[in-house]
Amino acid sequence: MIKVRVDYYRKTDHGKLTEALKKAPNRKIPPSGGDAIEIPTAEFLAYWLFEDKNPDDPLVRDFEALAALASEAIPDLRNNFESNDSTIRARLRKTGQERPPDIPTRLGVAIGLSVVNQIVGLTRADWSKIDKSRSSKRENPRFDYELAATPVGLVALENKGGIVRDNTKKGPAVSKRKREIEECKTSLCPSYGKVPLIGTIGVADSRDDSQLKCWLLDPPIPNPSNLPPEVFRVLNRLRFQRSLVQMILPMSHAVHNAMREREMDILREQSIGSFEGKSLRYPSGGRINLKWKAERKVHAIGKNGLWVGMVTKLKHDRILFAGLGKRWVNAALRQELRFVSEFDGISASGDSKLEWHATGDELAMLSGFEFTRGEVENDLTTVSLPVSLHETMGGFAFAIIEKKEIPPRRIVRVRNR
Repeated sequence: MIKVRVDYYRKTDHGKLTEALKKAPNRKIPPSGGDAIEIPTAEFLAYWLFEDKNPDDPLVRDFEALAALASEAIPDLRNNFESNDSTIRARLRKTGQERPPDIPTRLGVAIGLSVVNQIVGLTRADWSKIDKSRSSKRENPRFDYELAATPVGLVALENKGGIVRDNTKKGPAVSKRKREIEECKTSLCPSYGKVPLIGTIGVADSRDDSQLKCWLLDPPIPNPSNLPPEVFRVLNRLRFQRSLVQMILPMSHAVHNAMREREMDILREQSIGSFEGKSLRYPSGGRINLKWKAERKVHAIGKNGLWVGMVTKLKHDRILFAGLGKRWVNAALRQELRFVSEFDGISASGDSKLEWHATGDELAMLSGFEFTRGEVENDLTTVSLPVSLHETMGGFAFAIIEKKEIPPRRIVRVRNR
């Protein structure tokens, strides 16, 4: 877990947020005064590593694109931040040495999403990007996400970030981010009507006793939506699972199409009741059932059960595993829509093992990594690779495997007497 100190930009924001979310069943409103909360490490890392820089893409296009994001994001995280007693602080920079401009932005996204998910009772699967608005001259300011999470309706979220000398104070950098959020709000409202808004400013510094900080402002206000909140929430979660299936199981076109068609059916009816329990089917009429532990599928067991995914080599002698969860995907395929709406998994990071029947190319990829070989059958080798598995509440899991220095075996020579 990572500690983040949460405070309100204005003293009145705490009361407004409490009032706005009073009907939200899973709300956890932080008290005023800057108390620390704990956000799951798995959630923070997932946002840092895999949030696409293109705001039009709710997920990256494919597994290769996901791996490319991770290859860049891992060294960026290590070069700019360090662990500091269950939290994170910024590494000191030499005088005149500038940080890449996207580092504070990505920090703000990772902190803001993790904190707001805790407050409102959400997961990454609940968020979808708001369509980009364009004018003839330039792109208009826009909010990052929209969702239906509680009976109060939709919520828009804008995340900003910064790295400052002292993040306990509202210095010029924080004030600038606050103005940017307000400018975005002014531009957004004429286009989207009375959209509820939350702004977050995630800030790090390099003090010895530093903690990550998140300023909250512009809390949500009740706003009825044309689409019932529960329907919007279910659609977002179904789309998220479809995106994962497309990325992890790219050849399952019939499954992708069936999931997309059912989403369109729900959208047309603006209701989930008539689809509850009506399983998705192949064009032939047979019910869709995935073979979860087929020989070639890379799989792991975690706190949430079975994860199935893909592995690939990253830069700097690392391997990436990304996977989808059996519980979430099966619920989507079986159209257990009440369960989809209400179920949140466990966010966890812990030891596990990746197991699958590896090809010769995959064995070559594993060269230099610590793994166990098993039986060979049909030119495939059973392998087991120990990992630290990060599981998110929304149905996505990942692991970054580092190459370990394997000590040379000691050879004992026996002299003949």
